[in-house]
Amino acid sequence: WQGGINYTLSRVQGNYGGLASSDEAGRVSPNVERYFDYWFMPYKANGEELGGPLPHDRTHYIKAYGSYVFPFGLTVGMTAYARSGYPLSTRINLCNAYMWPNGYGDLGRLPWNIWADVYVEYTLRFAGKYGVGINLQVNNITNTKSITGKVFDLNRVG
Repeated sequence: WQGGINYTLSRVQGNYGGLASSDEAGRVSPNVERYFDYWFMPYKANGEELGGPLPHDRTHYIKAYGSYVFPFGLTVGMTAYARSGYPLSTRINLCNAYMWPNGYGDLGRLPWNIWADVYVEYTLRFAGKYGVGINLQVNNITNTKSITGKVFDLNRVG
């Protein structure tokens, strides 16, 4: 048998979401973002510099796993995951560019995501030294439905 637990504590803060531009739903072309195209973009509504937890920040990530091999060749295993939700932010669309008037993360976070995967394998042995494995992996066996985002955009229509 084997088992273990991993825990990651991390913070992603600042005013620049990186080459993939996590503020703009992730771009596929690096360095094609709009972070500093307008004078107001790097500031909050009160004039302070923009900052806080960036949209792809996950503060806590936990993974627990285990498996057991039975003497007759059957292996069963499970992995469970838990991670904190993404930060939520108020966003205003000005001149087709976004501004975060209260900084990043002003609306709290999405709920935690928790799910599990299972694995089963049976190994057929033949000729004393050969084996063939037949396996099945079922992801999200808990049928967890996670909230991946909420839109809090303030727009002027017209």
